[in-house]
Amino acid sequence: MDNYEISENRISLINEGHLDAYIDFSFTYEMDERVSFDKVFVDPELRGKSVAANLVKFGVDHFKELNIKVIATCPFADFWLMRNKKEYSEYIISPKNGAVCSL
Repeated sequence: MDNYEISENRISLINEGHLDAYIDFSFTYEMDERVSFDKVFVDPELRGKSVAANLVKFGVDHFKELNIKVIATCPFADFWLMRNKKEYSEYIISPKNGAVCSL
């Protein structure tokens, strides 16, 4: 079972005391109406096992419950959002020129 923890600017996946993955995020407007997924990291041993996809889904679902829209400046998060835009179209904001951060 995945153990997600949410702090001020990070959603972490912690298992057996080990940080397996995280999303760094930031609020983009004064009213906290939007959140930017800035970086997604997954422990190299867990890559290719849908850990990042599950983490981004958890994050989007979390902010959806709070009625906060998500924009991705991280390439992986942007890819996931575009791949799932039909399901989350009301909660996703697309960057005008694609993701803007580097891996």
